[in-house]
Amino acid sequence: MNFTDDQINFYAGGNNLLKMVEGATNDYIDLATASGSYVGVGGSNSSIKFYVYSLAANNKTYGSYTYNQRNNTNLDVYGTYNRADASGAYYPNVYGSYNYGYNSATSTASTKWTYGSWNQSYITSTNGLSRSYGLYSAHIGTSADLSYAGFFSGRVYSTVGYTTSDQKLKKNINTLNSSLDKIMLLPVKTYDFRTTEYAHMNLPDGNHVGIMAQDLEKTYPELVSQAAQPPLDSATQAMMVEAGQVVPEKAKDEVVFKAVNYTGLVPHLVKATQEQQVIIEQQKKDMEALKLQLAAQHKLLLELQAQMAKTKN
Repeated sequence: MNFTDDQINFYAGGNNLLKMVEGATNDYIDLATASGSYVGVGGSNSSIKFYVYSLAANNKTYGSYTYNQRNNTNLDVYGTYNRADASGAYYPNVYGSYNYGYNSATSTASTKWTYGSWNQSYITSTNGLSRSYGLYSAHIGTSADLSYAGFFSGRVYSTVGYTTSDQKLKKNINTLNSSLDKIMLLPVKTYDFRTTEYAHMNLPDGNHVGIMAQDLEKTYPELVSQAAQPPLDSATQAMMVEAGQVVPEKAKDEVVFKAVNYTGLVPHLVKATQEQQVIIEQQKKDMEALKLQLAAQHKLLLELQAQMAKTKN
């Protein structure tokens, strides 16, 4: 053990296992293991309030593992509860939870999986009254200019998906009269995303087919909304620089862009198809009537030809 004016260290086997620091700009407590892993708690002067650093050679590694079990049916159970509050004139970013997965393994012996966040819900109840969510996200509070319960920058995969459409949740319900004319006004184009300039947005490579938001907005403005890609945080930018990567200029500031609701376009396509089918069915009826008319005229022509032949004879 040794003491200084603002620090206390406890040693065992030559390893500093407990460090207590009281400073004007940084105060914290570190509890370490002989292998070099440690857990720390920051004080009022520390920018990081709780942190875990783990070193492992061959085993599974958890930066933090929390398990909570209760048998009281009247209480909520949280494995982890995160909350970040900010008030004042200006706060650049507020994170209730920040997860980052990084894998630099080069071995090709087996597949390497990296998860920024892994969520799993497990339930054994069979009473039909339980609800289970592997991940639940919600935007709560006053409506900001751009607010989302979830924002994904990159590909999203789901085995199945549903969208809210229950009649009991809706009002002012009316029958849509027509969509065909509007659908015919939409230009469909091919394009490539500017993946280099906006690399931090993880836009897909290759050639694509779609509708420009500006074109859709002219006909269906309700299907177009503004979205915003947040800038890369300073920690991520620093890691990119350390890894020898170039931070795109566009990644340093917020990117505001137009987004389209393709799902909202589906009912209009259904209505346009129904309208086309009505037109096709009417055309079929008209063609059948023309066929009958032609057949009658042909029969009449044959009868006239027969009469003319008799007259000549």
